[in-house]
Amino acid sequence: MPEITPIWPDYFTQLYESLGRLVALFANTEILFHSVFRMLTGMTKENARIVCAGMRGRDLTERLTSLMKISSFSEKRKERVIEIRDHFEEIRKLRNYASHRLTAIASDEVAFLDTTSQAEIPNIAKYKIFELQNASNDLSQIYKELVMFQIHFHEMTHEEHLTYAWQYKPHAPPKNPQAPHRDTSN
Repeated sequence: MPEITPIWPDYFTQLYESLGRLVALFANTEILFHSVFRMLTGMTKENARIVCAGMRGRDLTERLTSLMKISSFSEKRKERVIEIRDHFEEIRKLRNYASHRLTAIASDEVAFLDTTSQAEIPNIAKYKIFELQNASNDLSQIYKELVMFQIHFHEMTHEEHLTYAWQYKPHAPPKNPQAPHRDTSN
């Protein structure tokens, strides 16, 4: 039987490798946020499973931020964890687009249909493949910093001294195109 070779442009490989890396790193990093949450609350894994069951990831990271604000950690350390959490939430938006709304692929760009807005005509968010890669690089850094936070958890004044500059720059929310006016006078 002859071998069938699918036609697969090179940029598909780059895109799907980037998407896979983004989704996998995101999941692993989200697990670390759960672990840090457990450490901050002093909960056992079993108790945390009960308390956090069904909780969305965003809700958990918001509670983690609240816990950090009232903790006895240094201000610099609190600010860094909150900054990490905020950037993670920006990457969450991209990950959600990539996981649930992939619409079109071009040679170096992907488009996601944003159906979450109230506009009659949905927005299309476009990202370059390198932006997915930058978000993955930032997730690797967030992962590393959360691991270091756990290692030095009991050292309340430990300063990580990491001056990593985020590579992924979130997009401004797309402007909704004006929907055609409907005459509702009838």
